[in-house]
Amino acid sequence: MFAPHRDRVESRWLHWLTKTPGFWAQCDESSRGTSGKNRIRPDQFLQIEIPLPPLAEQRRIVARIEELAAQIREARALRQQAAAETEALRAAQANFIFSNSTLGKWPKRRLEEIAEIRSGVTLGRQLVGKTIKLPYLRVANVQDGHLRLDEIKEIEVLETEAAKWQLLEGDLLLTEGGDWDKLGRGTVWHNEIPNCIHQNHIFRVRTRSDEFIPEFLAALIGSPVGKAYFQEASKQTTNLASINQRQLKSFTVVHPPIPEQRRIVAELDALQTEVDALKRLQRDTAAELDALLPALLDRAFRGELL
Repeated sequence: MFAPHRDRVESRWLHWLTKTPGFWAQCDESSRGTSGKNRIRPDQFLQIEIPLPPLAEQRRIVARIEELAAQIREARALRQQAAAETEALRAAQANFIFSNSTLGKWPKRRLEEIAEIRSGVTLGRQLVGKTIKLPYLRVANVQDGHLRLDEIKEIEVLETEAAKWQLLEGDLLLTEGGDWDKLGRGTVWHNEIPNCIHQNHIFRVRTRSDEFIPEFLAALIGSPVGKAYFQEASKQTTNLASINQRQLKSFTVVHPPIPEQRRIVAELDALQTEVDALKRLQRDTAAELDALLPALLDRAFRGELL
């Protein structure tokens, strides 16, 4: 613990000074050669030179720093609020589109009536016979509305089993479980990886006819209406939830004509494009806000903050 001489230095001046890259660099330089450990001894710390204007000027600069830092915090809070509102925008529209009042006029069918539902390969099985190695999707690869394919693993399966689990264009992929708020997340497969299969914690939903387009089913299942069904039907623990094939097969699907399904998908896609653009803008703004405070401190301790 260090006790500053209050007749020479303002404690808040030291507080903000220790947050500057220049101060960190001096600490790093002073700590070198100390038995290979990233630590600085008290005597080394006390040898670091710092700018020390008169107390009145220190207090003026500190007051200005804290005024601007408060504005940065407020801007960051507004950005986070805007991000949350943006996320809610598409969900609200999807909820409206798939509400009973909107689609109540169309017939309803159970998912098992219009699609083949199958889980994938179980990991760690003992195999007897000729095998081949194939890429496979894990739960981590299937996100809510998109795929994450930066890391794809392979698995050995019997050569005779490959066709049973192979993913085809238009297959809807849904996760069996995970975080409670992500239950039933999924997306449509578009042959992103040749000869790819999926593990048993992912359901493959393949429509049996041309009466449904996969993107419509994905939007319905991923909507607040769909997620509410799975959350109510699921088996839940403290933080996790899971669904089984029986529950998935029993999911009620509204059946508008194909042109209406395409219209709904196009409307949601257009809204998603706007949401993505807003998110990109928010990320850019966040990066700018993150850079503001270091730049502010740098100017302050160079005596350039008015």
